[in-house]
Amino acid sequence: KTAYEIPKRDWSSDVCSSDLFTGPTAGLFTALQATPNVSLTMLSRGPDGSYRAQLASANGGDINTALLALQSAGFTITATSSNDSTGRVLADITVAP
Repeated sequence: KTAYEIPKRDWSSDVCSSDLFTGPTAGLFTALQATPNVSLTMLSRGPDGSYRAQLASANGGDINTALLALQSAGFTITATSSNDSTGRVLADITVAP
């Protein structure tokens, strides 16, 4: 659709609203900015307000640095690691306030 075909509406309840980037999500993005070799490959919000994410890196130490930054910021982290078919380290994490 072109811009003039898209109806105006209230975006405040959508996933793209500004409150998405508070709390655990803001902490996650801050930690990732400090660890440029770690990429975010999945992000979802649980019904309890926690966030589930998958991080990927060629080096597990880089992922650990991001996780330690989240813990230092006061978040509770659970993580499970694995490797993808290319050998990248993956970490499935949960971030809770």
